[in-house]
Amino acid sequence: MTFTIGRRGLLIVGVIAVLAVGAGVGYAAIPDGGGVIHGCYDNKGALRVIDTQAGDTCKHNESSLSWSQSGPPGPPGQNGTNGTNGTNGVSGYTNAFDEVSVVVDSSNQYEGFGEADCPSGTKPLGGGGEGFLLENGAHPQSFDAVLERSAPTNTGWEVVIQRPDFTAAPIGDEWVIDVDFVCAKVN
Repeated sequence: MTFTIGRRGLLIVGVIAVLAVGAGVGYAAIPDGGGVIHGCYDNKGALRVIDTQAGDTCKHNESSLSWSQSGPPGPPGQNGTNGTNGTNGVSGYTNAFDEVSVVVDSSNQYEGFGEADCPSGTKPLGGGGEGFLLENGAHPQSFDAVLERSAPTNTGWEVVIQRPDFTAAPIGDEWVIDVDFVCAKVN
């Protein structure tokens, strides 16, 4: 029995051979698993890289040479100089609260102003406030003022409130302003 391979058969065998060689080249382990590249050089200085994991070795007239893909770590660097000392910053926090009552007259019908000072030797860091208008000496049923301004002063904190509808408060009523703030020693 004779077996002949036609053109089509030769083409298929050729394609399989090319794929096998390509897969072998693609699988080559250069550098090896440890990151080392292996090579051989002759007495004329010609160098060639080999794949030792695939069984490649140097020829009898070659010497082996190996090097790392990344070199060994260098020695540690010198310590840097110490930085300068910072300032002492902030200390002696104090939470402060003051309720200020101001009778409404013609000069303050549209806004109530309350201010409170920090303890001696401290400065304001932050604050806020709220307030209401006592109408005929009675506390209103609902919150009756909006915060117009809340800001630090040189010695403490100020809060300005006004009626939500921006109308004038009746003369003789009383603005009640709560000033809440934080003070501290600042160096």
